[in-house]
Amino acid sequence: MHTPGPWLYDINHKAPEAIIVDFEGFTVARISALENSTSASDLEDNARLIAAAPNLLLALRQMVREHDALQFANGSTEDRWPCATIARQLIAQFDTPTDFEKGIRG
Repeated sequence: MHTPGPWLYDINHKAPEAIIVDFEGFTVARISALENSTSASDLEDNARLIAAAPNLLLALRQMVREHDALQFANGSTEDRWPCATIARQLIAQFDTPTDFEKGIRG
């Protein structure tokens, strides 16, 4: 399970690093341009993408729900939107812990 959104980010240009926080101000992630060999110009783009993750997940889930409702209404079992298949795969990545995460959580 991930930390609920919304997430916000702040850039420390002196470090250079970005801190992503949840709605209560607790740190969700910290990324460093130096540690990740990321240019300072990409740092904000990466932080923005990470901060958007909870909302992107909600949007994917909503898209799949709407797709499934249309299928049900039409009596179809065929995926009519190729993007729904991709959305399901991405949602599965969020919902399935990696081997690394399994080791941490025991």
